[in-house]
Amino acid sequence: MFRPAILIACPLAMLLVMAGCKQKAAQGGPRWVCDQPIIDYGEIWVDTMVQRQFTFRNAGNEVLKLGKPLARCSCSTAPDYPKEVPPGGTGSITYVLNTNRKPYGQCVEYISFPTNDPVTPKAQVTLKGFIRTALEPEVVYDAIAERDKAEGKVRDPHDRSMEGALFGRVKATDQLHRIIKLHNTSGRPLSLTMQPPPPTSLFKVDLKETKPGEEYELTVKVDPPIPVGQLYHILNLQTNVPEQPVYQLYMAAEVPRRVEVIPPTRMLIDQDAYPQSEREIRIINNGSTPVDVVAISTSEPRFDIKLLPRNPAKPQEQVIHIGLPGGTSYRPPAYGELIEVRTNDPEVPIAQIEVVASLTAPPTRRPPDKPLQMYPVELPKAGS
Repeated sequence: MFRPAILIACPLAMLLVMAGCKQKAAQGGPRWVCDQPIIDYGEIWVDTMVQRQFTFRNAGNEVLKLGKPLARCSCSTAPDYPKEVPPGGTGSITYVLNTNRKPYGQCVEYISFPTNDPVTPKAQVTLKGFIRTALEPEVVYDAIAERDKAEGKVRDPHDRSMEGALFGRVKATDQLHRIIKLHNTSGRPLSLTMQPPPPTSLFKVDLKETKPGEEYELTVKVDPPIPVGQLYHILNLQTNVPEQPVYQLYMAAEVPRRVEVIPPTRMLIDQDAYPQSEREIRIINNGSTPVDVVAISTSEPRFDIKLLPRNPAKPQEQVIHIGLPGGTSYRPPAYGELIEVRTNDPEVPIAQIEVVASLTAPPTRRPPDKPLQMYPVELPKAGS
C-alpha cells in the first residue's frame, strides 16, 4: 500500500541528493571574487590617461588561474595582473584606459579574463566615467544618405559611416558631401580656426561660425572619380580651450577593390585572447561581373572547410566556413597553415590565406619532415 508513496519519494530524494552534490561542487575549486568590479573615475577631459587598480581574491580551495586579458577596445590595457592566485590569496589588476579620440559623453569600457573558475569562467572589470571635449560633431546632411533614402534603402543600424567625417565604404563614382554641426561642449565661449588640408588632398573643407561662440558648421566634399583604396586625413581645429587646444576630426573614405577577400592574406587564431572554434573567409564581389569560387585547398586536412550556399540577402558574397580541429583547443603550428581559394575571376584568380598564431611574428620555416602539401576540399555540386 505504501509503494506509490515510495515511488514518489525516491525521485524527490534523488533530486535533493543531486542538488546537494551540485552545491557541494560549487563550493569547491577556485573562486573569483571582486567586491568592486566597476570603478567610476568621474569626469575627465579627453586624452587623459586613466589608471585604476582592481583588487580581487580567490575564495576557493584551488589555485585560481587568469588567462590573457581581452579588452572591448584597444584603448584598454592590463599591463600588470597575476596569472595565478593561491586559495585565500588576493591579486591586483592594473587597468589603463587611454581616452584619446573618445567622444563627448559617458564612456564605459571593460577588460575580461578567462579563468578556471567554473562559476565565473570569464571575469570582468569595468571603468566608466564622463568624457569632456571642446566640441561635439553632429552630421546634419549627407548626400549619399539622402540618395539612399530617396531610393528606399534602409541603413544598417550598426553602420558607423554617419559619424563625424567617416564616410565608410563608397563607390568611385560617388559625390561625397557632408555637413557637420560642431556644438560647443567646453562650458565657455568657443573660438575655432581650421588648418585646411593640403592642396593635394581630395578632401575639400569649409568652416563657418553659425552661432557666435556656440556652434560652427563644417562642410566636407570629395568629387568623383575617387581612386580605389583609402582616403584619410586628420583635420586640425585650433580652439581657445586650454584642456583641448587642438580638436582633431578624422576624415576617411574607402573605395573597395572590385573583388575583396576577407581576411586578405592572414587569418589569426589566438585562442588565449579570442577563443573560437570556427572562422570564415568571405569573397565579396563589388562589381557587376559574376565571380564564383571554383576550388579550395588546404595544408591542414583536419580543417572542416565548407563553401556555404549564397545568402539571398547578400548575393554578392560567398562565405567559406572553417571548423577548427579540437575547437577552442586548436592552435596553429609555428610555421602556420595555408588555405588557398581559386576563383573564375581574372583579376583575383587565387587567394592564399595563412593561418597563424600571431600577426606580428612571421611564420617559421616548415620542418623538413612536414613539407607543404595541399589537400583539395570537395565543393557542393552546381544546383545543390
